[in-house]
Amino acid sequence: MLNGLCRKVLPLITAVVLASGGSLYSQAAAPSEYTPENILKTTRGLAASGDYYRAQVELLRLNSYFPGFIDGIKFETSGYHFLFNGGRHSDLASRCGGGLNFNFSRIYCADSFAALGQYEKSLEILNFRHGASDHVIGEMRVKRLILSYIMLGRIESVSSAAVNPGDRAKYLELVEYSRKHGGVKSPVVAGFLGVLPGGGYVYSGNYLTGVLAAIVVSLSSFLTYYAFHTKNYAIGTFVGAAGTFFYGGSILGGIMAARKNNLEKNDKLRDHLSEKMDLKGDRDYIYGKYGIGGNDGK
Repeated sequence: MLNGLCRKVLPLITAVVLASGGSLYSQAAAPSEYTPENILKTTRGLAASGDYYRAQVELLRLNSYFPGFIDGIKFETSGYHFLFNGGRHSDLASRCGGGLNFNFSRIYCADSFAALGQYEKSLEILNFRHGASDHVIGEMRVKRLILSYIMLGRIESVSSAAVNPGDRAKYLELVEYSRKHGGVKSPVVAGFLGVLPGGGYVYSGNYLTGVLAAIVVSLSSFLTYYAFHTKNYAIGTFVGAAGTFFYGGSILGGIMAARKNNLEKNDKLRDHLSEKMDLKGDRDYIYGKYGIGGNDGK
């Protein structure tokens, strides 16, 4: 009877010992890079090297594996910082509908809308109140209001946004710069001028393309006339159709060139204004103080 009991109990004891040993072995063999501290360190390193996509992935993994290791403000701020600096402006803008937990998040949202050329939405997201003592967020907000006003051509609103007289003079200098370098070409005018072959291209600043378009259309017109004049109707029909196609294309091309010119000028103007107002410095400040970019251990 004792032998029978031993035969039943011993396998059970053996299984428990093996399971415990396996568990201890797996814990001892667990790689140290999966600790929350090392994941956080990796995330910071990736962000510092400019690899914001992977930094975002590591941040999400850290929050998934170890929820609460970094608080909600640090998680939200860092995530917005990585999305913006990684050029994922549309992804960031899609998170800015409502219910933002942190006013500094609105700064990232406003910058994302501006990067997408959606300046009205940037103004909407900046319509929030901040504490009178919180002058930092107030200054950041004013900068972005002025950027959107200038890009929208609402120059009269710039003075009212800049409360500080010293700042007002500085921002009015940016207004003067925008007037000199931010002129746009009218696609409608480009279309009308395109009636003259190549005129739309020349108006939009694409002089070489305009000259080439004028030569091609003029040459095809001459060849069409000559073919019909010499009774080569088949050739005349073919060349005439090709010439008509190129002529219509030159008009449409002039309109598209005007729109492209406007986009490029607006992008350059926005980048210049952003640099002068140091919007990147604002975002770096937020990331360092409220994200994981600080030196507080987390």
